[in-house]
Order: sequence, then C-alpha cells, then structure tokens
Amino acid sequence: MLSFVFKNPPVKVVEKNKKYYEMKKIVDENITKGVEMRQTNFKTDPVGVMPEKYFKIEIK
Repeated sequence: MLSFVFKNPPVKVVEKNKKYYEMKKIVDENITKGVEMRQTNFKTDPVGVMPEKYFKIEIK
C-alpha cells in the first residue's frame, strides 16, 4: 500500500528508467498472485489520523 499523510493526486510515472522496469516486473508478478496496489490519503488533526480517501491504482 502506498500511503500519503496529505492530500495528493494519484501516482503518475513521470520518467520510465531502468529501475521503473525492474520494479514494474516485481509489481506485476505480485499482482498476478493477488496483491493489490492502493493509495490512501489520510487526514491528520490534533486528535489523530483518519483515512480520508482510498482507491486502487494501476501504474502503466
């Protein structure tokens, strides 16, 4: 799970380099095993931390 403790737009790949392809291969292998990728945005206040928004992401 990718987690952000502030409002953030969905993950976008800006530049595809060698590491991108290595990581994509690992991620794709795990997705075929049932692992999901999700982004969760959290709201923080003096009382605590609460999930504000969450959604499944796909990196192409």
